[in-house]
Amino acid sequence: MKRLAAAALAAALTATGCAAGPKGGPTRSLVVEGWAPLQSSGRPDARRRAVADAQRRAVEEAGGVEIASISLVDDAAMSRQRLSSTAHGTVRRFKVLSERDEDGMLKVQVRAEVVLEPQDGVRRPGWFPGTGPQAYIAAAALADDEGLETAAKAAFIRAWTRFGGEVAGSLKTADLALRIAVETRPVDEPRVRPFVSARARFSISATQGGAGAASWAVVREAAALGLDVRDARARALEAAASAAAEAAACDLPSHLWLQARATGRP
Repeated sequence: MKRLAAAALAAALTATGCAAGPKGGPTRSLVVEGWAPLQSSGRPDARRRAVADAQRRAVEEAGGVEIASISLVDDAAMSRQRLSSTAHGTVRRFKVLSERDEDGMLKVQVRAEVVLEPQDGVRRPGWFPGTGPQAYIAAAALADDEGLETAAKAAFIRAWTRFGGEVAGSLKTADLALRIAVETRPVDEPRVRPFVSARARFSISATQGGAGAASWAVVREAAALGLDVRDARARALEAAASAAAEAAACDLPSHLWLQARATGRP
């Protein structure tokens, strides 16, 4: 039963998002180790976390990791920098080989079969580095959950910069303003227990010139499983933000070009 629960989490982690994952690609079989702290929540919870950590490590080792750096500069001085990493791949199947306790950690050794994303030579949507628009990104106030506003903005910035978009430190220096709004809710689904399910709805609207009605908008939704409500909401939010950023990367280049032609801007 415990192994089936871990397998359910693996399937959820790889299926999160609005679009289906790759149908097939090269595979790699490798042995990795995942860690999780042994806490008061009990050994089964630590085992689930350790298996999830091992699966993440397997995907990273098999397909590599894409590193993105986000720097915000105000008055020629760096005010904030953030690094994020993204790995691409799917754990098709896995087997727990061993587990042991060490220094307050549960360490699980797993043999995983990872399906890599096919390299078809098709360029992903978005902009080449250094050519994307400077966007001033603002999140709608959420009275019921202040932390969700910050998480939504951070999740979108990670995805936006991954597609070549850039972040402006102020509205005055921005090419456009992007306003984001997000809603999340838990989903009562007994079939996924002991995990928790949640859905996220992510909306973006774009304006130019600092004011006026939105000239472009999109909405994306995603669902995800997590170890608890907070974890499930965070995963669903990340997936919905990524889908919304991809939609922006697909549509905004041509939209901005048409807007520039209509207004006579170079």
